[in-house]
Amino acid sequence: MMEPARPRIARRLPDFIRSDLAAGIDVALLPRPDAPVMALTLLWQGGALTDPSGLGGAAALAAELLAKGTVASDAVTLASRIEALGVELNTWAGRESLGLSLTGPGRVFSQLWPIVREILWTPRSDRREFQKTRQRAIESIRAAKDGDPRSLLPHY
Repeated sequence: MMEPARPRIARRLPDFIRSDLAAGIDVALLPRPDAPVMALTLLWQGGALTDPSGLGGAAALAAELLAKGTVASDAVTLASRIEALGVELNTWAGRESLGLSLTGPGRVFSQLWPIVREILWTPRSDRREFQKTRQRAIESIRAAKDGDPRSLLPHY
C-alpha cells in the first residue's frame, strides 16, 4: 500500500551577503546576529594537486603553518589570543583547496576578525617553526608506516 503524499513545506534559504575582496577572496556571509555560535570558514584554491613536483605535502605544511603565528604574534601568543575568545581554529589542506575555520561564540566576531586578517595578511615566516612542523609531519608519516600503512590512504 502506498503512503499518502506529504504536503510540501515551502522553505526559503536565508539571504546572504556575497562579496569579492580585492585580494581575490570570494566571501559569502550569512549574518545571524541572534545565533549564539558563529562559524567562519575560509577556502582558497590550492591543495595537494598543486604541490610542486618533488615537494609533496607542501600545501598541507602551508595550511598548518597558518596557525603557527603572525608577524605580530608567535604561535603560543596567537593560540592564546584565539582561545581567550573561546574560539577553536582549524586549518587543513585537501586535494584541491586549503582551508581555515574558526568556531566560537557569535558575540566575539568583531574581536576575532582583526586576528583573522592578521593570520591571512601577515603570516609568520619563522624557519624554526617551519622545520619543527615539517619534522613532525615526517615523523607522523613514519609512525603510520611502521604501524598500519592503511592509515596513510586518506593522504593519497
